[in-house]
This record gives sequence, C-alpha cells and structure tokens, in this order.
Amino acid sequence: MKKLITMSASLLALTSGSHAQWTTLNLPNSTAATGLTLSHLDDGRYVYGNGNDFFVQDSFGVAGQTQHAATNPGFGFPSFLDVRSDNSAVTGNGFSSIHSFNAGNTASGLITTNSTSFQDYAAVLRDDNNLYLVGGNGSGGNNALALVDLTAGTGSILIDNVSSFSAGVDLDDSGN
Repeated sequence: MKKLITMSASLLALTSGSHAQWTTLNLPNSTAATGLTLSHLDDGRYVYGNGNDFFVQDSFGVAGQTQHAATNPGFGFPSFLDVRSDNSAVTGNGFSSIHSFNAGNTASGLITTNSTSFQDYAAVLRDDNNLYLVGGNGSGGNNALALVDLTAGTGSILIDNVSSFSAGVDLDDSGN
C-alpha cells in the first residue's frame, strides 16, 4: 500500500508539472482594449489575434512569435478565429465581412470572402469553403446557428433562437 501511495504521489507531481509547462503561453503585449482570439496550427503552434494584429508562434513550446501579414487597419477586434489547417483559416469581427487567410504563411494577407450580412460571435470551418457561424441572426434578434458558404456568399439558418446570449460552436474529431 505504501508503494502504491508513493507511486501515485510521484505520478501526480509529474503530471501537474508537465501540465503547467506546456499550457503556458507567452503572448505579445496587448495594447488594444479589444477582443482576443486563439487557435492553433496542425503542429501545435498557436495563432493569436488581438486588435488589428495576428501572430504565429515561431516554434511549439518556444516563447517567440512572428507578426502575421494578415493585419488589416480598421478591421478591429476579431470576434472569432478558426484554423482548419496551416493554409485554411477564417476570422470575423462581429459585423463586417468574414476574412480568410493562410495561417501557416506569415507573409500572406487577409482575403475578404463573399460573405453574407450575418452577425458573427463564433464560427468554425466545416471545410475549406463553408463554416458554421453563431450570431444574432435568429428571429427577434436572438442567436442562431447558420451554415455559410464562403464562395457563394450565402447562408442559411440551421437552428433558430439558440439563446439571447453569445454562444460558441465547435466540431468533434469526426467533423460533426
């Protein structure tokens, strides 16, 4: 029994130390009093948005980051950021167009999609051309879940009146 308790205590100490080490991120100083978004690339490096700026972590587990060229003066705070793969990412700022960009290539800029007039709080890419979006687009101004086609610039409400508060959306490992 004593051996089991000692082994359990050692395992717990090791687990908590490892947990704290890899979950600590050193983000750039934020001077903007605006939204903060965080996602990650396939290799685990974070993509961070604040104000008009986006950053990509230089290497997983390393504190350095590079400012992304996908900086758009006047874009304002990002309400969401979703990275599907190194070359497929989208961001929005609540009331304007949805923008896509190549998150893994810090020299690439923002591309304005043929977006709809949907308000956006949160979104997740379903595939490279479609995303699920949550925003105040439901009946009576309540939140709704919509499917937006980024190529055609059209969208349709899938679930109306989700709530009257902000909401999030995500996919499981199977894409559901």
